[in-house]
Amino acid sequence: MESKSDLIVDILNHATALLHADGGSVFLKDGDHLRLAAATGTHLLMERRTTYAPASPAITFEVFRDGQPILVNDFSRDSSRHGFYDEIEHSQMEIRNLVAVPIELGDKIIGVLRCTNKTVNNANADFTAEDARTLEIFGMTAAAAIQARKDLAFATAAPYAFVLMPFKDEFKDIYELGIRSLAVDLGIRCERVDEIEFNDAILAQIYKGIQSADLIIADVSGRNPNVFYEIGYAHALHKEVVLLAHDSVDIPFDLAGHNHIIYTGKITLLRDRLDKRLRSWLDRFTSH
Repeated sequence: MESKSDLIVDILNHATALLHADGGSVFLKDGDHLRLAAATGTHLLMERRTTYAPASPAITFEVFRDGQPILVNDFSRDSSRHGFYDEIEHSQMEIRNLVAVPIELGDKIIGVLRCTNKTVNNANADFTAEDARTLEIFGMTAAAAIQARKDLAFATAAPYAFVLMPFKDEFKDIYELGIRSLAVDLGIRCERVDEIEFNDAILAQIYKGIQSADLIIADVSGRNPNVFYEIGYAHALHKEVVLLAHDSVDIPFDLAGHNHIIYTGKITLLRDRLDKRLRSWLDRFTSH
């Protein structure tokens, strides 16, 4: 199957060709942030920021927030934009002009598509309002392609599952093959805290993950005290929690009354039982 980056790069290559641009980039919605999905042409050299937080004073997040295209043909003359294009490393690449449009899926904005430095017949040229409209229409086509990709479900406001488990090598395949790949196949965005870029203390980020999750998946194997603590926090927030265990001896007394998926170290068994549990949860989640 084509990888996520291959799809976005294809989108960018078509967009830059349409607008005769030297480079392009796509940022996709990830929770309340925007994350760089791919860059082509000159953008491969000039992107220095890969994540935008809410209220970020930059053109990219302005387009995402307001849902309106932005076209700037001379940053030196447009004082209202001076300093706002801080995602570009100006010392590495001169940015003459830019057009940025929202990527819209129905009534949702799932990202931003940008092109810079228009060149026609080897000469510098200005982007036009028609260029912006062309890119907007192209963005709608891109949104449909993104929606069809389960590995891009995070951008289309898919259900979010946060996974609690020990960070040990023996759990790597359990997570990657038994949990995450299954969740992605079902259109569920799935993360463990060590996959998230953050500046906070790890416990604070775990709290945020639990708070924002639609579903918690927790593996109690090995009786890890941190995992038990995090499960308790999730239960206190009345989150739905799917509990996993290698063996019934891993289940403490206080959790014995909860239905666990016992997988005895077999990933195929875990996937089969977790698939049924997640499908049942999805039916209830999407019906609300």
